[in-house]
Amino acid sequence: MIEKILVPLDGSKASLNAIAALEEIVEARGRVKNIHLLYITTFKGVQAGGKISPDASIQFPVTDKEKLQAEAYLRRKAEDLQAKGFPATWEVMANKGKLSQDILEVAETKNMNMIVMCTHGRTGFGALFPGSVASQVVALSKVPVTLIRPACQASDWLSS
Repeated sequence: MIEKILVPLDGSKASLNAIAALEEIVEARGRVKNIHLLYITTFKGVQAGGKISPDASIQFPVTDKEKLQAEAYLRRKAEDLQAKGFPATWEVMANKGKLSQDILEVAETKNMNMIVMCTHGRTGFGALFPGSVASQVVALSKVPVTLIRPACQASDWLSS
């Protein structure tokens, strides 16, 4: 039995697929003690040309307003899961370094048995370069990781 599942979310539409798939996974595999939703706030930076990027050389901290928005977002998602009978908790934390390392640290600290997260669906040339948060989590995790593609549902692969 999977007892504790970590679900990192970033607020994107794609990350919501992880919640939908999670519901199907839990229904197919049985009861779960805790679903822990995680949102990691990241520094915002500006690169040459005005592009916003967390990797930029000029960094600006997350504002209180952005943190409150992240908390409200996770609270709503946790309440939605609880209304469906799933035990859900949530946490917003500040990025300490690499997102993948932060996710793995939470998984280890909270004794999670599984991580369910959405990829952003890189394909072709972009998929050849390792370094996405999801690929780093898969490579370094001590617990099983289920990746959900943006256009995929758990039922697409649960039966296989």
